Amino acid sequence: MTRPANGLGTNGNLINVQLNLFKISMSPTNNFFHYNVEIFSAKGTSPPIAMKKRIFKDIYAKFADAPDRLGPVFDGDKTVYSHKELDPLEGTVSVASFKLPPEKEEFKYILTEVERPKWKTSDIFHLVFGPQGPTMQNRSEGERGNLMGTARRAMQALNVAIRYLLAADCPSTSRAFFPDAAPSLDIGAGVLLRRGYITHVRIGNTTNLKAPPDNLFLAMDMTCATFLDAPPEGNPANTLADLCCKILNVHPQRLCSLKEEDYRKLHKILRRFKINIIRGESDKGITKSIDHLTLTNSRNEIFETDEGKTSVEAFFLKTWGRRLRFPELPNVVTIGKGKKTVYPMEVCSIRKGQRYILKLTGDQQSSALRFQTIKPAGRFEQIMVARQHVMDSAHERLLNAYGIKIGRTFVEAQARVLPPPVVEYKNDLRIPVRDGQWNIAKPNLQLLTSKVLKSWAVVICTNAHLPEAALMNFLGGLRTKLIQLGVQVADAPPPVIRLTGQGTPQVKEALEKAGKTAWQSFNKNPPQLFLCITDDRSFLYNSIKVEGDNFASRGVTTQCMVIKHVKNAKDQYLSNLALKM
Repeated sequence: MTRPANGLGTNGNLINVQLNLFKISMSPTNNFFHYNVEIFSAKGTSPPIAMKKRIFKDIYAKFADAPDRLGPVFDGDKTVYSHKELDPLEGTVSVASFKLPPEKEEFKYILTEVERPKWKTSDIFHLVFGPQGPTMQNRSEGERGNLMGTARRAMQALNVAIRYLLAADCPSTSRAFFPDAAPSLDIGAGVLLRRGYITHVRIGNTTNLKAPPDNLFLAMDMTCATFLDAPPEGNPANTLADLCCKILNVHPQRLCSLKEEDYRKLHKILRRFKINIIRGESDKGITKSIDHLTLTNSRNEIFETDEGKTSVEAFFLKTWGRRLRFPELPNVVTIGKGKKTVYPMEVCSIRKGQRYILKLTGDQQSSALRFQTIKPAGRFEQIMVARQHVMDSAHERLLNAYGIKIGRTFVEAQARVLPPPVVEYKNDLRIPVRDGQWNIAKPNLQLLTSKVLKSWAVVICTNAHLPEAALMNFLGGLRTKLIQLGVQVADAPPPVIRLTGQGTPQVKEALEKAGKTAWQSFNKNPPQLFLCITDDRSFLYNSIKVEGDNFASRGVTTQCMVIKHVKNAKDQYLSNLALKM
C-alpha cells in the first residue's frame, strides 16, 4: 500500500475526528513590548524560579492599574512581555517567602528593554504564512531573516501570555504545569504522581494568505510528574515520620528500631528535601534542608550546651516547653548557614510541591503507566475539563489584551478508516484480518522472508530459582516454534549467562560475557540476539535495552521475557515470542 502523490486518497470510509487543538483567533493590531527582568534579594542574590514566580505576581499587580487592571506576563526566568509600555522600570516589592517564619522579604526588580522592544501581533504572520506569504514578497534574504526572527519572538510571546496565569499558582516546569485540583495518584514509598498539562501554539497548513490567519492553534495535552508526597499544611499526617513510614512501608513503631539498610534508603530519598520545623507553640517556624537521619533517638542523643550536657528531648522541654510524644524516633540533621543542627523527627514536616527525581521502582513504574494510560475519549474529556476550568474569565481577559482568543471546542478534521491490509505468508498463503487481528498460531504458517539465527545467548536477569530442566525444555519448545515459522536455528543450545548483581554495570558485564560465549559456541559468529529473562515488572528493562543497543558499537537485538513463562510455556506465548524475535 502506497500513499498517493498528492497526499490524499480515496480508500476507506470518511469520518470526522477530534484533535487536541483549539483554534486561535488573533487581532493583528495589538502591541507587544519586550523586557528582560532581574530580581534581587536584600543580600543581592537571585531567588529560585519558584520564588521568582511568587515575586512577579506582586510586580504584575503594581502594573495592573486602571483601566484594564492587567499587567505584564513572565516566563519564570527573565523574559517579560507586556501589552503596554511599562513605567517605571525599577522598583521593590515585599513578598512572603516559602520559608518559615512566614515573614515578608523585600526584593528589587529591574526591567530592561531589549534591542527592539516593540512589535505588533501581526508580526507573527511572517511565520504563519511562511516564505510564500505577502509580507515576504520582494524581500532580500537578510530582510526575510529579520522578519522571521521577529515572528519567532512574537510566537514565544504568545506562548508566555497563554501559559502565565496557568502556571503562576502551581508547580510547573519549562513545558508543563500541575494544578492542585488535577488528578493524582499515590504510587507508594512517599511518591505522588500528579497530572499536568502542556500548552503550545502550533501552526497548521493553509492556502489562505490573507489576515487574519486561519491556521493558528493551541495544542493542549496531558503529562505526569512525580512529587514527594506532602499532605496539606496543618494536617496531622503531614509529619516527616509519616512520610518515612510510607517510604519504608512500615508501622510507625518500626521507626524506633530501624536497620542499617532502612537508614540508607531514607538517606538516599530524603537528602536535600526541604522541611518546615515548628519547635514549640510560640515558634513561627524555620525551613531547612535534610542532610541525614541519626542512628540515635531524641532521648539518647547528647550534646554540649553552655550549661553542660543535655539530650535533645530535655533541650526541647526546657527551651521550647515542648514535651516530645515520640522521643524514641530518630533525629533529623539539617543543613543551614554553614552548620548542621539536630531536630526531633516529630517537629518536622515536608514542604509541599517538591519534585521527586529519583528512579522509580518496578511497581511504581507499573502504577504510573496505568495512571497515564487513558483511552482517547477519556483523554479528550480531561483536556476539555482543563480547558474549561483552568482558562477562566481572568485568563481570557488577559489574552484579549494580547489580541488572542482561544476556541472553546476541539478542532475537527476529516479522516478515513482504511480497509485492513492483506497479510501474506510464505507459499502465497493469505490470512484474513478481522477487527485488526489474525491467527498467528495457525499451523504451517511460515514467514515470507526469514533470517538464519546463527548465534544467540540467554541472559538470566533475576535471582529467582529457575531449574535447569525447565529452562532447557522452554528453549527446546522455542526453537521448534522458530523452525515452524521458517527461521533456521543453530543446532547447539544457546549459552546461558546469569547476572551477578542488580544494576546497569552488571547488565553490561553479563551481555559482554554472553556475546563472548556465543561467539565461541557458534563457530565465531557474532551474536544476533540476547534472550533476557527477568522478574515481573523488572526495573532492569531500560538498562538491558540501552546496553544491547550499545553492544560492541553495533548493537544486538535484546528480547525480554518474564520468568513465569519459562516455567509454564504455552503454545500461544511461544508463537508470540518467536514472532517478536
